[in-house]
Amino acid sequence: MHTSLLNRRPAVRAVFLVAFGIALSLVIHPSISGMAAQFCVVACLATLLRFLIRRKSFDVAMLHLLLVLLGFIIGNLRRAQILDDILGPKYLGERVFIRGRVESEPVRHGTRSDLTILAECIRRGTMERSTDRMILLQIVRRARWLNPDSLGIGDRIELAGYLEPMPGARNPGEFDYGRYLALNGIQGFVSVRDTNSIILIQRSGWLTFAELSARAQSRIYHVFDEFDGPEQSSFLKGVVFGYRGDLSAEVKQAFMDTGTIHILAVSGSNVVVVALIFYSLIGFLRVSSRVATGLALIGLLWYMVMTGLSPSVIRATIMAGVVLLGTVAGRRGDVYNSLAVAALAMLLWDPLFILDVGFQLSFAAVLSIVYFYPKLEPFIRLLPANITSIRLVDGTLKLFAVSVAAQIGTLPFSAYYFGQVSLISIVANLVVVPASGLNTLLGFATLGASYVSGWLSSCYSALNDLLVALLLKFVIWCAHLPYATVETMGTGALFAVVYYAGAAALCNLHKPKMRFAAMCLILVTLNVDVFWQLFTQPATVLSLTAIDVGQGDGLLIELPGRRSFLVDTGPNVGPDDAGHRTIVPFLRRKGIRKLEAIVLTHPHDDHVGGCASIMRSLTVGSLIVADTAGVSLIFKEVLATAHERGVPVKIVHAGERLQFDPSTRIFVLQPEHEYRGGDLNNQSLVVKLCYGDRTMLLTGDAGTEVEHKLEFVCKDLLSSDVLKVGHHGSSTSSSDSFLRNVHPSVALISVGKLNKFKHPSRFVISRLRNLGIEIHRTDLEGAVIVQTDGRSLWKQAWRGSWLL
Repeated sequence: MHTSLLNRRPAVRAVFLVAFGIALSLVIHPSISGMAAQFCVVACLATLLRFLIRRKSFDVAMLHLLLVLLGFIIGNLRRAQILDDILGPKYLGERVFIRGRVESEPVRHGTRSDLTILAECIRRGTMERSTDRMILLQIVRRARWLNPDSLGIGDRIELAGYLEPMPGARNPGEFDYGRYLALNGIQGFVSVRDTNSIILIQRSGWLTFAELSARAQSRIYHVFDEFDGPEQSSFLKGVVFGYRGDLSAEVKQAFMDTGTIHILAVSGSNVVVVALIFYSLIGFLRVSSRVATGLALIGLLWYMVMTGLSPSVIRATIMAGVVLLGTVAGRRGDVYNSLAVAALAMLLWDPLFILDVGFQLSFAAVLSIVYFYPKLEPFIRLLPANITSIRLVDGTLKLFAVSVAAQIGTLPFSAYYFGQVSLISIVANLVVVPASGLNTLLGFATLGASYVSGWLSSCYSALNDLLVALLLKFVIWCAHLPYATVETMGTGALFAVVYYAGAAALCNLHKPKMRFAAMCLILVTLNVDVFWQLFTQPATVLSLTAIDVGQGDGLLIELPGRRSFLVDTGPNVGPDDAGHRTIVPFLRRKGIRKLEAIVLTHPHDDHVGGCASIMRSLTVGSLIVADTAGVSLIFKEVLATAHERGVPVKIVHAGERLQFDPSTRIFVLQPEHEYRGGDLNNQSLVVKLCYGDRTMLLTGDAGTEVEHKLEFVCKDLLSSDVLKVGHHGSSTSSSDSFLRNVHPSVALISVGKLNKFKHPSRFVISRLRNLGIEIHRTDLEGAVIVQTDGRSLWKQAWRGSWLL
């Protein structure tokens, strides 16, 4: 940003420096004592140099350094506080007993209910101690006498459950739910597998401020549920108060695809509407402007609390407060300084707001509107005067310019976080933004009228229901238009730098210095990218990734020649299609658009469920199976999709060799013949990969019968460094003699967390441990990545700290 702008707006400079310090704290993690020592050293050195160098420039430099140091210290302190407060299990399946108060209404998710409690006391083993941690309960709905949905805010309960590790991302690049929970104040995760383990001690009596707010929010939602239709009520909860829990997956996806999801997050536009509502109501009281401003600020603070203190609303409320107070004081507010003050206040309150996607998107959108809109508005004046003189046309064009300006600023964030950019968003926002503002206004009218007249409230809600129904139809229609979205998987910081520099250059073509600086930045960035790839070319490596697909198998093999193929594609249970939801996004994040082949070990649903979706989304060279005698509808769909997409189907048997890359040998060890009935697991393809001196054995769901046959037929070929354990670690596979013949150093188990089959078997785990085999499980670790250069073998860590 230009120096003069920073000089005129000190808050902008301050927030940049503090944010830079916080960003450093995400990378560098000294101890608390280390930070104290560093601060003392800097303070002493600064004091000494101040007496030696009596210059204003030195004072400015030291102030800058102190602001960076402030950000660094508060960032590390906040991070350390979160890590210290996390309640993690001492061992897998640790049972705990908790007494506490319900802090949120139970939210139903299929067969389970989620709610948060403020734990007052926790017993682990024989040790019991007081605590004040916020715990997320995940209650499996096997109700006895107490239905979890009957619990209310403020109820005191006792429960027995299993303390779980904070959930992390299941696969590289996926949403990190554990980090999201921790950044939102959740300090423990407990699964309650039987509601008989919950005892109600006392119904709610005296409530805390947070509980009062949550109860008020719940009652407001009840008004929408009472007066509006189910679909309309779900939408209004989102657009008025930012609650999206009741929205269907189809509606959420439609808003994402049209680039209008921001209206369901509660942003500055909502705050503006709410401020106008309060000012209109206060206007009837005939009070002074100072009193009106104070009452409006109180109303905005109430709204901020009701929306759950989301970063975008906090930012908008602080900005509104700065502008309103400046107006009362007779000073004209500066939007850049207002934004900077809002950001600085939020970061000082919680430095890790900087990691919040809503925080980033909110500030990016507003900054972009402030900067780019004045650049775009002159283009409207180029139109004939007889057109722009029409108020409706002029207003529509200006709204279009605002929408374009917002999209310019948020595009890199959308590309990175959501993996797609909406091409229809600019047009869709022209309709959705004003319509959602009207929905918000009518939503408040419904709420207000509900305390006066049910009939009047019904009138408002009926009108709103009609508008919401039309709006949802419009959004879904836009989402289904051809090329409504463009995939942007793999974009990162370099793309953002080039993009913003290019956008700034285009808007300042009349300024030679600005144009020159932007072009230089773009060229330097592109050169860094090119030379970085040249000088950091990785060694030829074969990588095997056991993708976490839940209860099923999905293995990605990346060959040294930049070719890839899949072995199995995970399950397809109801809406959970592992191909669509997990594997395709995972491959796209890795830049894989073409697969040499998909190898299906056998036609059970948990191995072939995602195959059809993958073939529809990516280019697949061939489909390799043991037989086409499918016994399931999903496998028949797979074969039909292969025919439809022109993917050749190849049937292979023992003794054949698969050749995808000259450096890798892949041998088929099983089955010997076509399917002749019996257990399909024993028809599983068993393949062995050889790369240099390292080998991997993939066994599908082959049982002990197949294992004994392989020991007899090809015993010398079984020895392998890596074993994909058969049948998800079931006791029907992995016999002791088979494991001794394979004698792997690493065993991979692809299995779903808390699956109903209770895989893996404790007997199999015991055998593996007794043989000194290193065990890796997808239910505990998420995706497991094993790599080799043909000589060495190693496991690649990808999770790191869940907080980073």
